[in-house]
Amino acid sequence: MGYGFRVEAGRVLDRIEAQAKSEGKEVSNALPGNIDGFYEITRRDQPDGGIKGVCGKAVGKKNDDIFYCKPLGGFSISGNGKIIRFPGIPKKDWPKYEVPVTGLEFIPRA
Repeated sequence: MGYGFRVEAGRVLDRIEAQAKSEGKEVSNALPGNIDGFYEITRRDQPDGGIKGVCGKAVGKKNDDIFYCKPLGGFSISGNGKIIRFPGIPKKDWPKYEVPVTGLEFIPRA
């Protein structure tokens, strides 16, 4: 079975990905900015249509192909496109990734 999330929550991740790519980062789940980090979606089926996951940071190389990673913590995006928590992205930068509220409300199916 698939998963579900609201388009507003998905657009936040789209904007984060686009910013990271504009900075020359080639990995689709890279974090933008000076951090050599990434995010991983772990849960999309939230009651409000939001997305949750975890963030990590590469801290050292084992060899040319393998990095050691340090967990940064979990991220959470609400169904209406607001960032609740996103380690690795400064809070002052959140508004440029968030989706403006349109007045539509998510009504979960019973």
